[in-house]
Amino acid sequence: MKNRILSTVLAFAMVLAMIPSAFAESVSEPDKAAQINGEQYDTLTQAIEAAEDGDTITLLKDVTGFTNEELTGNKNIPVFLINKDITLDGNGHKLVAGTFTTTRNPIIGVENDGEGSGAKVTIRDLTIVGNADTGHGINVWSQATGEGRPTLTLEQVTIQNCGTAAIVVNNAVVTAADLTTSGNAWGAINVDDAESMFTLTSGELNEASQIWTEAQPSGSEPENIQVPESWQYVVMNKDNGEGQSDVKYHLTTDPVKLGEAHNETTNTVYDKAARALEGAENGQTVSLIRSARLLEGATVKEGVRLVVRENVTLTGDLTNNGTVENNGAIAGTVEGSGSVEGSGELLAVITFEVTPEEAVVTVYDSSSDKVEAAYDKSYNLADGSYTYEVSANGYVTKSGSFEVSGAAQTIEVELDKEQGPVEPGNPEYTITVNGTEGGSVIADADKAAQGETVKLTVQAQEGYELESIAVTGPAGTVELMNQGEGVYAFTMPAGNVTVSAHFVKSGDEPVWSNPYGDVSEDAWYFDAVEYVSQAGLMKGIAEGTFAPGIQGSRGMFATILARLAGVDTENGATWYEKGMAWAVEQNISDGTAPEGGITREQAVTMLYRYAGSPAVSGDHLADFADAGAVSDWALAAMNWAVSVGLIEGGDAGLAPQNGATRVELAAMFARFDAIKNA
Repeated sequence: MKNRILSTVLAFAMVLAMIPSAFAESVSEPDKAAQINGEQYDTLTQAIEAAEDGDTITLLKDVTGFTNEELTGNKNIPVFLINKDITLDGNGHKLVAGTFTTTRNPIIGVENDGEGSGAKVTIRDLTIVGNADTGHGINVWSQATGEGRPTLTLEQVTIQNCGTAAIVVNNAVVTAADLTTSGNAWGAINVDDAESMFTLTSGELNEASQIWTEAQPSGSEPENIQVPESWQYVVMNKDNGEGQSDVKYHLTTDPVKLGEAHNETTNTVYDKAARALEGAENGQTVSLIRSARLLEGATVKEGVRLVVRENVTLTGDLTNNGTVENNGAIAGTVEGSGSVEGSGELLAVITFEVTPEEAVVTVYDSSSDKVEAAYDKSYNLADGSYTYEVSANGYVTKSGSFEVSGAAQTIEVELDKEQGPVEPGNPEYTITVNGTEGGSVIADADKAAQGETVKLTVQAQEGYELESIAVTGPAGTVELMNQGEGVYAFTMPAGNVTVSAHFVKSGDEPVWSNPYGDVSEDAWYFDAVEYVSQAGLMKGIAEGTFAPGIQGSRGMFATILARLAGVDTENGATWYEKGMAWAVEQNISDGTAPEGGITREQAVTMLYRYAGSPAVSGDHLADFADAGAVSDWALAAMNWAVSVGLIEGGDAGLAPQNGATRVELAAMFARFDAIKNA
C-alpha cells in the first residue's frame, strides 16, 4: 500500500514538472516590480535596461518613492529612460514620485539622441503621479529628424500633479487615446515645436492650459496638432509678469478656461479684460467671457465693440468711446461719447472701509437674504434698500442701512472697542438671540466665557417648524451640535455671538433663488448646488457663474470641509490658506499642492478622515470593474463611500483617478449631509 502511494506522489510530481512555464509566469514573486516574458525584475529601471525591441514590460505593482537624486543635477535626464521599441503596460498600476530635487527631472523620457531610427514606444493602462518638484510626467524629444524622431502611443494613461507639464513633445510624434490629466502646474500638453506631431483622439484634460505650442502656425491653426472636432483654436496673450505679452497658441475645450476676454476678430484670448481692451484696434470686437474686475478702469476705443456676455459681470469704471453691448451686468460707471446697447443690468459698486481692517461685513437685501461680496468688502448691487452689520472680536457690533440708486458708494464704519471690566484670565462674552417669527430660541445663559458650553432650546409654534439655526461669532460660523429634542449646544468662542433661527410653516418647502446662469433647474446636480450654496459651503467662481464642469482643487475641497466644520476661512493670504491649514492640523490633508486638481479618490479620502475613518465590514468595491484602479491608501475610504452611498459609480465605474468636478464635489457633500442626518 505504501509503495502504491509513493508511486502516485512521484507520478504527480512528474506531471507538475511537465506543466508549461506559461502557467508559472502568471504568478508574480513578492516585491517584484515588473516582468518581461515571465522574467521578473526588482525594479522598473532593471526591466527597461533588460528589454529588447518588441518586448512588453508589465508592471506587477505600484512603483512609488523614486527620486532624481542620482541624476547629477541635469534637468533633462528622465528617471525612466526609454529609447527602444517596447511597450510599457502599467497593468492598472501607478508610478508615484517621491522627493525630487529642484532640477525637476522628467519622470518618463522617450528619447533619441540623434543616432539611428527613433524609438517606437507604447505606454498603456498607467497612472503617473508627480508632485510640485517633479518635471514633466512624460518628455518625448529627439535631436534627429524624419524617421529618427521617436514615436509614442498612449492608451488609457493618466498623469497628475507634476510640477511642470503632463507631457512635452519636442521633435517627436505622439498619439493619445483615453488620456486623462489633472493638477499639472504648467498644464496638460506642450507641443514644443512645429516639427512635432500630436494627435488626441479622446481624453479629459482638466487643466486650464490643455494643449499649447510656442510655434506660431503658418495657417489659421496648427496643422501639426489634431484634436476632436469640438475643440477650439485660440491665440493666448497674457502678461509675463514684467509688463510684456507672453503669446502662445492653444487648443482648448473652452476659452473661458484661459482668460477673461476674447478678441473675436483676432481670435485672441487675454488673461485680463483691461489688456484685451488696451490691445483692441478699430473695427475689432472684444467679448467678456468671464466675470472680471477693472482695478484701474479701462477704455473702449473708438471703433471697438465690447460685448459683455450673459451671466458675466464686469466690475469697474469704463470710458466708452466705442460701443458697449451689455448682455450680462456692468457694476461701475460707463462714461464717454460711445453708445450702450443690450438689456443687461447696471449695478452699483458699494465698498466698505472698516476699522479694524479684520472686521467682518455682512450685507442683507430687502428680503433679509444675505448678499455675497463680489470682491472682499466690495458689493455689486442693484437699486434697492439694504442693511449691513459690521463685527469684530473685542469691538461693539454696528449695523445700519443704505439705499442704492445707481451711483457707487463708499461706506465707512469704525467700530468702538468693548467697554467695561474685563477679567484678565477668562472674560465673559455676550450671547444675543435675534428675534424670531414662528418660534422661540432660549439660551441657558446671557454671557459665557471662552470654552464654556452653551445650550439653546428651540420651540416652534403650532403650524411651524425650524428650517435653520446658526450661531455667528467674531471668526464666522460657530459649530452647532444637535443634541436632540430641540436642544442645540455650542462652545463659546473668544467673543460675542449672535444666534439666528428661521422657522417656516409646516409643509412649506424653502425657496432658493438660483443665482447661477450655468446651473439649470433640470440639471441632475441642481439640488446639490442648491444645498452647498444655502449651506455656505461653495460659492460661484464669479458672479452668476458656478462653473459646474471645472475640476475642483485640493485647496478648494479643504476649504469646503473647513466651512462645514464651522471654521472661518476668510481673509487668509490666499483664499484657501485657512482651510488648508485647518485640514493639515486635523490630519485630513498633508497640505501639498493646494492648487492642484483633486481626484475622486482624494476627495473621498479627505471626507472619510473628516468623518472619523469609520470601520466598514465587507468588500463593497468588488462589483466595480475598475476597483483595481483605486490606490492602496484610498481603499478603505472608497469602500466606506460606496457602502454608505456617498459615491455610486456611473458608466465609467468608480473612476477613482478622474478629476472631481465642482458639481461632483457638491453632490458628494449633499449626500454626506443626508447620510449624516439620516
